[in-house]
Amino acid sequence: LQMRSGTLLLVTTLCATVAALPRFWGGRLRGGFVQTSHEEAVRDSRADSDVIGTAYIKQKIDHFNASDSRTFKQRYFFRNDNTAEKNVNFLYISGEQTASSKKITGDTTPIVQYAKKFNGNLFLLEHRYYGESRPFDDTSTNNLKYLSSRQAIEDIAEFIKAMNANYGPATQKWVVVGGSYAGNLAAWARLKHPELIA
Repeated sequence: LQMRSGTLLLVTTLCATVAALPRFWGGRLRGGFVQTSHEEAVRDSRADSDVIGTAYIKQKIDHFNASDSRTFKQRYFFRNDNTAEKNVNFLYISGEQTASSKKITGDTTPIVQYAKKFNGNLFLLEHRYYGESRPFDDTSTNNLKYLSSRQAIEDIAEFIKAMNANYGPATQKWVVVGGSYAGNLAAWARLKHPELIA
């Protein structure tokens, strides 16, 4: 009887410990390493204004096939509250997670501080296949073939071209940043498109 109660206590303790650990999916914390759920990001995106808000850009599903005209809506967040004339733009790339405007709405994040220092516009681009930027409802293997860093780099380039059309391409300078995988995307985009990214 003493052995059974000791075993029961051990099993109960193990179950309680495992239940208290963060939930992982595919080796990562659910929702990525940023503790923002998809629902929270969606709620966060509802309070738009002309200065800080959410918008969408039409992107090609396959940038490398001219005969494929299919598109999807890619979500981005913007912050344009610096009042002097602007010719500097900061683009924060969201990695493999649902994007949240919290990255660009707080005043303590480095990207926001740089935008203020250089009086620049601030954008955050959600990665394809994450959050509300999903080309397909079905994530079958056939549809996932468009989930690649090559396609994401072209998403960045097309985003910059579209924003330059709005703000005046002759004078616009772009600084693209990100962390981890998104930081690699920023560097690769700069290498592939030096005509667009400073």
